[in-house]
Amino acid sequence: SPDLSSNDPEKQKESGGVTPDNTGAEIHCPIYTNSESPLKQGLIWIGTDDGLVQLTRDGGGTWSDLTGNIRGLPPASWVTRIEASHFAEGTAYACFDRHRWDDYRPYVYKTEDFGRTWVSLSSGLPEVGYLHVVREDPVNPDLLYAGTEFGLFLSFDGGKEWIPFRNGFPTVAVRDVQVHPRDHDLLVGTHGRGLWVLDDISPLQGLTAETLASDCSLFDIRPVTMFSMKGNSMYSGPHAFTAPDPRPGAKISYYLKEKPASGTRFALTVFDSEGNSVQTLRGSRSKGLNTVTWNLRVQGEAPEASGPSQGRRRRSFGGSYCYPGEYTVVLELGEARFEKSLTVR
Repeated sequence: SPDLSSNDPEKQKESGGVTPDNTGAEIHCPIYTNSESPLKQGLIWIGTDDGLVQLTRDGGGTWSDLTGNIRGLPPASWVTRIEASHFAEGTAYACFDRHRWDDYRPYVYKTEDFGRTWVSLSSGLPEVGYLHVVREDPVNPDLLYAGTEFGLFLSFDGGKEWIPFRNGFPTVAVRDVQVHPRDHDLLVGTHGRGLWVLDDISPLQGLTAETLASDCSLFDIRPVTMFSMKGNSMYSGPHAFTAPDPRPGAKISYYLKEKPASGTRFALTVFDSEGNSVQTLRGSRSKGLNTVTWNLRVQGEAPEASGPSQGRRRRSFGGSYCYPGEYTVVLELGEARFEKSLTVR
């Protein structure tokens, strides 16, 4: 390609192609972010730290400067991330950072016509909190992730409204977000608080408009592997870092539009392939998204649910482990019955 930044040709000669600051510690006018379409080879979006958004649709043969099409964006805004859509060739997202100009507002835009027009998706975000990254979920096109200087935000309606993600997650700069393509884990890279993993976000991916309008939904359950745990006596020095692992077992998630009225039947049961009940789970009745983990034991005390409101967590060591094979999880709410299959490996 030619120089895709706004770099002055004379300065290029002096600096060897980049513009240093007066100390030489930093260089400016590079391509800071790029994204190739997962749908079409050679469709590449790039963004520079001096505020340009450019696109090639022929593998670099020709380039189009799209910056002037982004209405409402101040000039020379650092392009922190370009994200090509997983669902439409002409769709992409771009976010910008202007905190170096004492402007801490979030700037994020979306195009659906190869950059000819852009719409702002910033209205639902806090006015203070510039953006490092925007990602589109690879399964649900309406699910977006925004990493800001002050935390992680999610949108379930394509960017019209944004919800801060908390649940123990700190208010910290989120520099990158990825969705694991096989396990559907959400990987969040922060500045100063390490790497965070939200185990299996398929329930979030399933929170579509149809799901949110329903009284109850039981989500698909990821296959689960039983492990034989073994300790060790390794010594890794005085500064070893550890973090909690996900709770072992089968993670079962469901959505309740409202908390069931008193006296309404609510039951969550695991059945084996022959239709025998092997475990009754203590699922939360709270409004919203709820999760309970089956510890893969076929008798003994059921594990406590985790949800918007939960009681004291209790551990269960009683009962024998189930056999590997196929199971069915049944959620009953009043007269309604919901079923999902579960594979235990």
